[in-house]
Amino acid sequence: MRDRHWGWLASVYVALCLLLGGASAAGAVANGFLQVAGLAILVLLAWVRGEPRSLPQGTWTLVALVCAFLLWGLVQLVPLPWGLWSGLPGRPPIAEALGLLGAEPATMPLSLAPVRTVDSLLWLIPPSAVFFLLLRLPSSERRRVAMAALGVALLSIALGAFQVLGGDQSPLRFYDITNPTSPVGFFSNKNHLATLLLCSLPVAAALAGRNAGKDRDSSRRHSARMVYGSVGLFIAIGVAINGSMAGYGLLLPAAFASLLIYRRAATGKTSGKGLLLLVGLLVAFIGFSAF
Repeated sequence: MRDRHWGWLASVYVALCLLLGGASAAGAVANGFLQVAGLAILVLLAWVRGEPRSLPQGTWTLVALVCAFLLWGLVQLVPLPWGLWSGLPGRPPIAEALGLLGAEPATMPLSLAPVRTVDSLLWLIPPSAVFFLLLRLPSSERRRVAMAALGVALLSIALGAFQVLGGDQSPLRFYDITNPTSPVGFFSNKNHLATLLLCSLPVAAALAGRNAGKDRDSSRRHSARMVYGSVGLFIAIGVAINGSMAGYGLLLPAAFASLLIYRRAATGKTSGKGLLLLVGLLVAFIGFSAF
């Protein structure tokens, strides 16, 4: 497969994840489809040998973290002998209760909720598929994927506006359990939409910075700033009308982080003071959210 084929596959899969993965229990069929598709992508990535390419600094740390999460989930499902399991921390009361019931099994997995552990592993498949797909892509195709995610975010804002205009019985609300008076886009509640919009802000900033930093034509640089600046403003307005308190609280840190990302993408420089201020904003948000 050529790079553009991988790029289109990643773009379509990311868009489908954002369009179909809007709920957990209510979207079981759609989520199952995305998980099966993600597993197929992982198998395809392992089967088809790609061209070796340089990866951004710190990529292997992220690869190790992703693999560690997957491995830890699998370790939780390994059956252990009853004698070993019952001696682990927190297990003696459970072992005693099972003994009183005469229901001591021969083996038990490390996880106390193995079904939930399997669910967690299945939920890790789509983000893992996207992550390893992006590692296969050159920067030009990664930009295509970012544009796809940004496009879904903008489409979600437009859909949310029509949902509000249609009232709480709008047929454009795709889930029965939802926020009936708030814009939710393709999701089941407003917090999910706010999360997508907040994540889209730094994506728009990175795209704007890349265009401004690489284009030597000043008019085209100015046009790129105007376009992506307008997109960022539109997204911020979407967060404002969304009504999510978490969205309100995280809008300022997300906007400030986006400015840092824009500067990094445009000039290649990182502001140490800006990073400290961003950490301070996040600490303040966590502190206020505790009350």
